[in-house]
Amino acid sequence: MADDMPRADEVTNLTPQEVAEGLRAGRMLLVDVREPNETAVESYPDAVIVPLSMFDPGAIPDPQGKQVVF
Repeated sequence: MADDMPRADEVTNLTPQEVAEGLRAGRMLLVDVREPNETAVESYPDAVIVPLSMFDPGAIPDPQGKQVVF
């Protein structure tokens, strides 16, 4: 599986279905970069919220081998 993961310096486009499956399987860490007024209306369970206007990569927890998805 590690061979299938993209490198840290690569961007990969994923379909909503691929992300949903990756989250269900525990292979992905979802980082929600929407602003607080947006996440107050609707949020994704288990997503890490790091608003883009104050984005700090250090606020993203260790993905522990999971693929990080924004």
